[in-house]
Amino acid sequence: MARQKEPDELLRDLFNSEGARLYGYLVKKAGADLAQDIVQESFTRLYVRLSRSADIANARAYLYQIARHQLFHESAFAKRYAGGDALLENLAADAAPGDAGDRELMQALQDSVGTLAAKERELFEMRWYLGLTQAEIAVALKKSERQIRRDIEKLVTKLRAELRGRGWLNAVEALQG
Repeated sequence: MARQKEPDELLRDLFNSEGARLYGYLVKKAGADLAQDIVQESFTRLYVRLSRSADIANARAYLYQIARHQLFHESAFAKRYAGGDALLENLAADAAPGDAGDRELMQALQDSVGTLAAKERELFEMRWYLGLTQAEIAVALKKSERQIRRDIEKLVTKLRAELRGRGWLNAVEALQG
């Protein structure tokens, strides 16, 4: 009986401490309805694993891993998760017909983002496409805010250099935000 009580207590404590934070993270990425579903599914899957006496060293990390997997699966399935390339394509398409400079800049930025490593591209999408704060990104990637700040600075520096290499001398203004 004590074995059954442990997962219950652990899950209750984890829900009280992380439920709202996990929901807040997911609502920015997927919207309120899907976020509620993913939170519920994540806690349910964690409970099932815990009740089967699974050896989970860090239940909080495991919960977020389940949630990220569900978000990716649901988003990809529903075509709700459009990567940075789709965002840049949309921004380029929205430019006025007479404003070739903006279209060229967006194309150059899209090409520059295409040169990034997968982790860098994920960081770009989280920051500029999804609009997450550094604190939210830190929680999602399980890094410190300081490390995320450094990673974003490196990413911006890399993109600026890439844009300068493509002939955009004033790349600083191109990457405001």
